[in-house]
Amino acid sequence: HLIRRQPNGMSPLEPLLDTTSFLAAHLASLIAVGASAWVFGETVLRRLGVESPERRWALAGALGWGLILQALGFLGFLGLLERWVVLGLLALGHLLCLGTWQSIFARRRRPGSTLATSSLISVPFLVMTLYPPTGFDATVYHLPYAQAFVEAGRLEFLPDLRFPVFPQVGDMGFV
Repeated sequence: HLIRRQPNGMSPLEPLLDTTSFLAAHLASLIAVGASAWVFGETVLRRLGVESPERRWALAGALGWGLILQALGFLGFLGLLERWVVLGLLALGHLLCLGTWQSIFARRRRPGSTLATSSLISVPFLVMTLYPPTGFDATVYHLPYAQAFVEAGRLEFLPDLRFPVFPQVGDMGFV
């Protein structure tokens, strides 16, 4: 009886809980994709013999993100852009990177110092990605491409869009 229901039958806390769960789910998915990209890139850089941890740290995320986008583009080209295929490919990628994961967790350092520093640096950027897109290019072609690719399960020629053909692998990040 402490929380009164509004005339529509909803509790005043329901919108807050809905928003909080939305933000938590999206932030968790951003962290999962970011960790995947980083570990994929780190594994490739280690195999290429890049010894400098600073260089690996700086390049790993970008390289891993590029690998993920290329894989999604290839799946889209084959018409296999389905949730279970993408998740299976990500799982296979993590199995191939098992050695990198093990070496990350086996390091002996001050617990949490790198994680805390990385979080402080990256959280503002992650939060900014949750802001709804309002720019011309995002709403006119980038997001409509992603929606069409997801609905079709493949890369599509979209004659109704302003640019029916575009560097579509770059838009796979929105998929």
